[in-house]
Amino acid sequence: MHEITIRCEPFTLQFKSISSEKKDLIFCHYIILKQNAQEERGETARLSSFVGACAIGDLVKTTLGPKGMDKILISGSGEHQNVQVTNDGATILKSIGVDNPAAKVLVDISLTQDKEVGDGTTSVTVFAAELLREAEVMVGQRIHPQVIVSGYRKAVRVAKDALEKVAQTSGEHLRDDLLKIAKTSLGSKILSQHSEHFAKLAVDAVLRLGPNGALDSIQGFLLEKKPGMYQPQRIEDAKILIANSSMDQDKIKVFGSRIRVDSVAKIAELEQAEKDKMKQKVEKICSHDINVFINRQLIYNYPEQLFADRKVMAIEHADFEGIERLALVLGGEIASTFDNPSEVKLGSCKLIEETTIGEDTLLRFSGVPLGNACSVVLRGSTQQIIDEAERSLHDALCVLSTHVKDQRVVPGAGASEMLMATAVLAESQKVAGKESIAMEAFARALTKLPTIICDNAGLDSAEIISHVRAEHSKGNRQFGIDVENGRMGDVFELGVLESYNVKLGVLCSGAEAAEQLLRVDCIIKCAPRPRTKDRRPPLIRALLLQSRHAIMATLLMRVLGLAVVFPVFLSVFLYLFVPALFFFCPIIMQHVFFLNFVRVPFVDYYDLAHHGVRSRGRNFYLRERDLKTQKSTVNVGNDEPTIGVWHILPTSLSAEKGTKMNDKDMERSLNEGSNAILIYLHGNSFDRTTRHRCELYNFLSSMDFHILAVDYRGYGDSTGRPDENGVNADAHAIYDYARKKASSKDIYVWGHSMGTGVATRLVAELSDLGTPPKALVLESPFNNLRDVVRHHPFSFPWRVLPWFDATIVRPLVRSGLRMNSDDRIQSVSCPILVLHAEDDHVIPVKLARKLVDSAKTAKREVTYMEFDAKLEYRHKFIHRAPELPEVLREFFANGHLQQRSKNRIQRENEAVHVEL
Repeated sequence: MHEITIRCEPFTLQFKSISSEKKDLIFCHYIILKQNAQEERGETARLSSFVGACAIGDLVKTTLGPKGMDKILISGSGEHQNVQVTNDGATILKSIGVDNPAAKVLVDISLTQDKEVGDGTTSVTVFAAELLREAEVMVGQRIHPQVIVSGYRKAVRVAKDALEKVAQTSGEHLRDDLLKIAKTSLGSKILSQHSEHFAKLAVDAVLRLGPNGALDSIQGFLLEKKPGMYQPQRIEDAKILIANSSMDQDKIKVFGSRIRVDSVAKIAELEQAEKDKMKQKVEKICSHDINVFINRQLIYNYPEQLFADRKVMAIEHADFEGIERLALVLGGEIASTFDNPSEVKLGSCKLIEETTIGEDTLLRFSGVPLGNACSVVLRGSTQQIIDEAERSLHDALCVLSTHVKDQRVVPGAGASEMLMATAVLAESQKVAGKESIAMEAFARALTKLPTIICDNAGLDSAEIISHVRAEHSKGNRQFGIDVENGRMGDVFELGVLESYNVKLGVLCSGAEAAEQLLRVDCIIKCAPRPRTKDRRPPLIRALLLQSRHAIMATLLMRVLGLAVVFPVFLSVFLYLFVPALFFFCPIIMQHVFFLNFVRVPFVDYYDLAHHGVRSRGRNFYLRERDLKTQKSTVNVGNDEPTIGVWHILPTSLSAEKGTKMNDKDMERSLNEGSNAILIYLHGNSFDRTTRHRCELYNFLSSMDFHILAVDYRGYGDSTGRPDENGVNADAHAIYDYARKKASSKDIYVWGHSMGTGVATRLVAELSDLGTPPKALVLESPFNNLRDVVRHHPFSFPWRVLPWFDATIVRPLVRSGLRMNSDDRIQSVSCPILVLHAEDDHVIPVKLARKLVDSAKTAKREVTYMEFDAKLEYRHKFIHRAPELPEVLREFFANGHLQQRSKNRIQRENEAVHVEL
């Protein structure tokens, strides 16, 4: 056999000629990973997982059992060095940093066991590691990992059944069982020498908490704070106000403030005003009839003095967790405002006094209304001992609180593992095939746990385990390891019991972790992030290396070059590149036309008053289901967006004194009363919060309209992407919403700029369906988009080009944008009012005249008002015309107006200005 390998980035070709009778085989291995990425496959990946898991198991297995050893964990250096001495598996694994992925899996299951149960963290890690150690041997015997996983799963079911059969419910012996479980948990900790005492403390604490096991709901505890100066140091029958309030919100901040005064008296006035406001707040607090005030934030000297004068104990800067617990302890609530004393629930206790423990002075709350909680104070010679004692007691409390919920106990001292191993081994004799080998390996892994306990105690594990196995084979399941006497013993007589939940968690979590790692056949390590390159422009980098004269010469040449190149570049860009871009990518015309990507960030759409709306209103959204259920026949497009809407009430409803209205009341008002509804469809810039639109809302609200102002899809906080059919669907959606909520009300449609095209199409389609609105108002309209592009200021640079129509106008039509209002207005069957300013440079007035001519040609009922250029209403300020309210009232009442000439409108406005 001959083999030729050709290495040619980015792939490798390998040719093998086997024989003349067989075809040549060509193997191509493509390199798909980034440079420096690492990949391990097959047996290599599996071996890496086995090695990492076994290393973690070997690291913590010496801490297992009552005679387990401790580990010293060091982090940081110098003054910031932190030293921990512990044998808690979760603490050890949480503190070390591991790089092997399998090791990280075992660390995670240990932390999960600690979070869910509180104990068994070392056992679950060692058990998973032993399962993988046994699996490594079986893989070496050519047993497929999936067969091993199947055997492990059968073994887990058998072990769970065996564990459930031996489990006993505590019942009346709950306290005794809790004591035994606590002593078993503490027996392997630093508190083992005093396990009897601390077991009683833990059991008393858990039984006081009740079956909910909420260890954080502590009442009656020691608060690490002192009362203020010259305040009462002891309070009986305390009435306590717990607050999280800033006592200096009216205090003038020194930093960031600038005050100019012309005399010292002014400074004194400022200080006195500040004190008066703080005094008012203290008086509000004291009006709650309290004698203790506890605040999470600072209180400061002056308020503290005021509290002392009123014989009120004031405690400041209590940490948030402390006042949360204290509120639960005292049965009170945390207040932030003090205007309504009747709405604040005060806490109470019989006695508050200072107490000293060691060198620390604390406040002790006793005689609280609810007595089912307590505090445990731990003290020791070193901080490491205190920390380890706290971890040990916490584990015991977690196990006990879990056991209170599921009151089942199982034998400890390795008896549970031996009975499960015996059951699995017996069941494996009944299973045919290679799965029986995996079940036997599972039984051996279970047996490893009591074996390690013996080894850590310095006992003869082979002899003791053999005796225990023999007894379990005879059905004597109560026998385990008597570590104190170095022999086999009856665990019930020894009082070594464990919670059923702990053993079940060790069994299931360890087996699941082992199964997960057994199914791994590839490990991919991503390439490290490359170092950031020097992104400074080449000119800057070159200038930093030159002398001063060379820099000046270089800059001068660069400026002269730009003066010549820039105009050429700009001309090519404007007159060649941009038209070509529009021609080949007509979809860009939609983005340029709708301009929905131009928006103001961080807009609060719920605060209408902030944007200048004077009437009451609400912000709501039409969801996807609202668009799905609309009865219009338009195509909503591929997306189903959520569109934002403002509902602004008429001034007459908003001005009612003493009336409280929520969103539901406002929605209900649409169908109540005689106020009509006006739907406003805005132009193609920004959203419904724009200032000139809010001015129009105020104007229309003063005419007693319900206003529904909608943001099309893609505008404001509405989702989706706008197109002509999409915005038309949004208009139908808001109209259908208004018709549904107020079926008997008159509905008017008002469109502005681009919104006139949307409004005209909406009303034309409604007219075709026989359900037109009461009237249509078009402000600054156009006849069609083709003429808008030809006359819009945006197209000024390209109008002189001979290819203007071919590269700008026709791509607009190909992109799907037409808005042919001059065609659609001929189908409108309701009265139409057209408003346009002569000085409108965005949409020239002649386009509005063409639109009116189209309507008159079709004999539509249309009224046209044109405002003189001297009035300077331009594109979006026609609503400021003084005669507009009278014009609208007449039009809405009669459906038409007496035709007014442009000169007459000008004379009327001049007369109004003279009167003003």
